[in-house]
Amino acid sequence: WVTGKMRALGMLVAAQLALSMVQGLPLMERQMANEGAEPLEADMRVNFRAENPKELVFQDLNFVQLTDVHSWLSGHFHEKGEDAAYPDVMAFVQHLKSKAALEGKDLFLFNSGDIVDGTGLSDATKVRGAMITPIIQQMPFTALTSGNHELYHDDTVNNLVNSGFVKNWNGHYLTANIHNATTGETIGKPYTVIDGSHGTKLVVLGFLFHMLNHCDAVTVTPVEDALKEQWFTEAMLAADQADAVVVLVHMDVKDPLTHTILSEIRRVRPRVPVVFLAGHTHYRGYAQFDSRAVSLESGKYLDTIGFISCKLPATALGPMACEHSYVDPHIPTMMKLSGTSKANFETKESAKMRADIASIRANLHLDEVIGCSPMDFHPWVSLDDPQSMWKLYMDEVLPSALYTNENPVFVGGTGALRYSLFHGNVELDDTYEVSPFKDEFMIARGLKGSLVQDAVKIILSQKVDLSTVRTSDLEWVANGYIDPWVASVTIADISPEKTYDMIWVEFDMPTVLHALKKANGGVEVKGEGLRNGVRDSRNVWEYFVRMKWPCKK
Repeated sequence: WVTGKMRALGMLVAAQLALSMVQGLPLMERQMANEGAEPLEADMRVNFRAENPKELVFQDLNFVQLTDVHSWLSGHFHEKGEDAAYPDVMAFVQHLKSKAALEGKDLFLFNSGDIVDGTGLSDATKVRGAMITPIIQQMPFTALTSGNHELYHDDTVNNLVNSGFVKNWNGHYLTANIHNATTGETIGKPYTVIDGSHGTKLVVLGFLFHMLNHCDAVTVTPVEDALKEQWFTEAMLAADQADAVVVLVHMDVKDPLTHTILSEIRRVRPRVPVVFLAGHTHYRGYAQFDSRAVSLESGKYLDTIGFISCKLPATALGPMACEHSYVDPHIPTMMKLSGTSKANFETKESAKMRADIASIRANLHLDEVIGCSPMDFHPWVSLDDPQSMWKLYMDEVLPSALYTNENPVFVGGTGALRYSLFHGNVELDDTYEVSPFKDEFMIARGLKGSLVQDAVKIILSQKVDLSTVRTSDLEWVANGYIDPWVASVTIADISPEKTYDMIWVEFDMPTVLHALKKANGGVEVKGEGLRNGVRDSRNVWEYFVRMKWPCKK
């Protein structure tokens, strides 16, 4: 096995974005930022487990954020300190709302997208997310936006629309640049105006990054173009009477597109407070763009409950002062922060949600023990680590569950494996958490070794493209734990004179076929389905665990 090299991406991206953000600010905002404001800072791209806050202080603006939950509604069974599930978050938010109300403050709950693809609750059904959308509808979100994972399959999009999920939010499902490919209308609304019970007025927008590999049911308009549409003018008119503009963005907390959006807002409303609630890149991040604009991103897989509170400017040119916290999904911590106990933490609504989730899990047999893992395996550790899930995958899982007579060279993007396997019992749902996508395996047979060498070199040199990447745990890459692409053999071990079969998953086809064509002097190399789809990228794990890891009696 071999990996491409991309070690310094995180620091380089952070430095470039920080420079572009400061240099690109409108003149008034540069002046405002320099008048008594603290130096601009941003969290590093690492999912640090900082100490939980001792308390949550309510100010003029109070927001709770979830993002990139990816159907982890049952929480984390295997990890200490992460015992909270979706119903617990619901109860937590309900109690926080009550606490804030006692102080005459509003508290709003937002979701920045990617509700599907991640566990069996979403992916053990024919239509991804079909059984969990009614659960998510129970959560008291103020507004939501869509992630890229909602847009990979026509039937997923159709379920969101036709099941009533989008309509359920009464105009608060916000997709300013995602359109129905047939009608041309936005899937949700481009923006909405929120009036809190205690006087807070918000204008809320919703955007997705410029996704290129979406399904045929939708089109995704570049953010720059969406900002030129009439709805944005209307939203900015409403912002004149609002306390703040909230921008739900399914993109990195410091993505250049956040600056594009902020620049357009500043062009019309140079002093309005702006809070970006970001996602997609699966880490805890925070940035201050100018004296009245901040951005927060709150992890992934229900591992983080983001909280941000802001004191509005006291003077015409004064700054907005914000505090943010990352709350671990730990029930005792949530009880402490919400002023509750075991006796009164559960609510009627959270109890119903808990029962509904349990019913789905039983119906899909997700808690069935299918084998026992001899140790922990992680997708982010280096390939020379005994706990490397990628080494396990390429050296043991694929040879036992997939290959027959092939002389294989497997190549793959490391976003395909998404979570750990832990020592001890392996349940059916664990195989979905590791690899939820059910991609078909593809093969190009009888390739000359010299061609394979060149193609693998090209593939391993590929960098992360945020417009097409399926999962973006970029801190794994940026911190050198794992690289964007891997191969099952070293280039040196490929004999130029022998023939090989190159294997990959369907999602990676554009990258692999492009590399093969380039290595073949511009002549296309065709791939075909392997084993007629009997094995896919999810069920090879189930097959392997059942066959190779029986539990000791």
